[in-house]
Amino acid sequence: MDKGPLNGIRVIELGYIVAGPFAGALLADLGAEVIKVERREGDQTRSLPDMGDSIFVALNRGKKSVVIDLKKDRGREIFLELAKRSHVVIENMGPGVVDRLGIGFKDVSRVNPEIIYVSIKGFGAGLYRDRPALDVVAQAMSGIMSVTGVPGGEPIRVGTSIADMLSGFMAVFQIVLSLYLRSIGAVRGPLFIESPLLDSVMPLMTYWITYYSKFKSDPEPIGSGHKVWSPYRAFKARDGWVFIGVTSDRHWIALCRALSLDHLAQDERFSTNHGRVKYRELVEKIVQERVSAMNRDDVVDLLAKHGVPVSPIYRISDVVADRYFWERGLIREIMWRGEKLLSSQIPVFISGVPTSRRGDPPELGEHTREVLMEILGYSENDLEELKKLGVIS
Repeated sequence: MDKGPLNGIRVIELGYIVAGPFAGALLADLGAEVIKVERREGDQTRSLPDMGDSIFVALNRGKKSVVIDLKKDRGREIFLELAKRSHVVIENMGPGVVDRLGIGFKDVSRVNPEIIYVSIKGFGAGLYRDRPALDVVAQAMSGIMSVTGVPGGEPIRVGTSIADMLSGFMAVFQIVLSLYLRSIGAVRGPLFIESPLLDSVMPLMTYWITYYSKFKSDPEPIGSGHKVWSPYRAFKARDGWVFIGVTSDRHWIALCRALSLDHLAQDERFSTNHGRVKYRELVEKIVQERVSAMNRDDVVDLLAKHGVPVSPIYRISDVVADRYFWERGLIREIMWRGEKLLSSQIPVFISGVPTSRRGDPPELGEHTREVLMEILGYSENDLEELKKLGVIS
């Protein structure tokens, strides 16, 4: 088992559903010891309609689970004891919850003046700070949903929890940056980090914001393509879908050669990208007619051989079957209740710096005894007393 670059860093995660747990999972991939503090009933994603425990298994690999009743005074004291012996606390509970429980930034920084405390909420400090939020709320307010889908259709959310996950990435980015700044003496004392869902997705919309400020026009949904290039979208092959993206005249000539459309390469109407965009409907109709007579993989192999950007549009079953993802270590096997399951791995590729293979998802409260005895020095009698009081399980 590779230790990873964050070996020796201890993280306390008060993470539920996606955003906080995803940040914790990335830190575990990087080698940190991540202790997930759960309520008695556990993270909600341990059992969900239709998806079962798949979200929990994917986002809680390599962690330790400790069950503490934080509503009890003794539970709060145990949490603060753990925080005192840790480097990072991550929480994505509802607005104001950690402060009401007495485990917020001010409470933790009093017992650990070197803590890095990360708060993941829907919104940052300011106008909307007390609003409840979800991933889709951030997608909606950032404008992402307005440009996703087909023109004239209803607003569509991205098919994964992009705001939750990006806020997790931004949390980890800021944690690692904080650890570096502390290591060179640039910052001292406790650090409070915000990583709101809405703020985290805003960089994804940067060129659309610039576009609006320049043209004073709202962009429309762009379907599978983009308004600035042609042909540039999904095309239906005989047995599936492919994406073809022509962004230069060189790509266009190569596409025409590959699909035996050399006469189009000589047509002045299509000789430049501006012309191909102007005649988009005609260009893409011709390409679609040719592609529809071919198998998906044949289209991909042929166009890739000629240097045209192309891809099969995979379903998840195609993704896990593609050798590339395994060769790159982007998919890994984990064990859960005797079953081999698949998950992703953080894409860190720094020569000589391994990521961690720190283990499988934890059962609810699996490490309560271990953590309290090994980190806090509790005895068996202490644990039995806490169980009787309903503080731990």
